Amino acid sequence: MPTERFYRLPEDKKMSIRDAAIKEFIRVPFEKVSINRIIQNAEISRGSFYTYFEDKRDVLSFIFEDMKEKARKLCLESLEKNQGDFWTMMDDLLEYGMEYCTSNDIFQLSKNTVQFQDNMGLFKEDSIEHPCYEHQCQISRLLYERVDVTNLKIFGVDDFMILLDMGMANLMLTISRYYQNPDDVEQLRQSFQKKMEILRYGIWKNA
Repeated sequence: MPTERFYRLPEDKKMSIRDAAIKEFIRVPFEKVSINRIIQNAEISRGSFYTYFEDKRDVLSFIFEDMKEKARKLCLESLEKNQGDFWTMMDDLLEYGMEYCTSNDIFQLSKNTVQFQDNMGLFKEDSIEHPCYEHQCQISRLLYERVDVTNLKIFGVDDFMILLDMGMANLMLTISRYYQNPDDVEQLRQSFQKKMEILRYGIWKNA
């Protein structure tokens, strides 16, 4: 992860470095990413770069961490604004995800990094996007504490994690389809809503 010196930078400077790095990771596969291009686009010196990051994998770690932090904040803000409504939070995540992932071409970034993970050891246990069950549990507990469960048939955080996983699966599928066919946005929204309604109300017809 970045050094404390990086986090002490003004917010606009940090975002400038992040945007320059995203642009480079989208441009080429991970193995061809040029630190020189990143520092040129970010308008920082090579020496400064290495006081902020250890290497390009460290930069990538920050990019994904920043994405997750933004999503977490959006969830909390949505829950606070809408009295803990889980379904509205998922709608807000969909709108944010379609806008963010398209404008930053996150799918291409992910493709450029994931395809080399087996050969390069990119996703090590202490690195980015390694499956971390405890981290997922912490986020789920944080959201669970703020969700209005009055009308939800769940009996604790474990049940909520199942609900969240199912909602997120629908979300990611919808965003990936939007990325491929952005003109179908209204149809994709309707499909997303239909699946969330089935998740919310069930599909079994009472006798």
